[in-house]
Amino acid sequence: MEGLITKLVAGVYTVEAGGCILECQAKGTFRKLGISPLVGDLAQVSLRETGYHSIDSLLPRRNSLCRPPLANLDQLFIVVSAAEPAPNFQVIDRMTAAADDQEITPVLVITKTDLAPYEEIVRIYTHAGFDVVITSAASGKGVMEVKKRLAGKISAFAGNPGVGK
Repeated sequence: MEGLITKLVAGVYTVEAGGCILECQAKGTFRKLGISPLVGDLAQVSLRETGYHSIDSLLPRRNSLCRPPLANLDQLFIVVSAAEPAPNFQVIDRMTAAADDQEITPVLVITKTDLAPYEEIVRIYTHAGFDVVITSAASGKGVMEVKKRLAGKISAFAGNPGVGK
């Protein structure tokens, strides 16, 4: 059975396959080959009667990121806060460059826009050619736009702690 790895916690992979959510462990041969399955990988899974199901092999990857460790992304939402914590442009630039290098569409999501000015961040990144979504959890602004962009795509959210991912 083929499925998509959606989560990894303590060596247990969550795989969506055939309309089911499966808890799996990777075969020991991955470790011997120096391969680590990543969230976003398409995998061949064997079902077991008891215990964890087994990830037997991985399909070829379209792309991958080291940090965060993800594969086969269509887009990466890079979340930055207009307020606390202050925007870290070095982190934003590294993430957009890594995504762009792997042919992953970077989308900058600016949060907490009701708490601080954000226009300069928008100006910098739209001028550089990146998509920017302005959001506010307090008012709900931009939430539907982010949801629309998620439809039918493999996406991930990344950013510093406290930004509102």
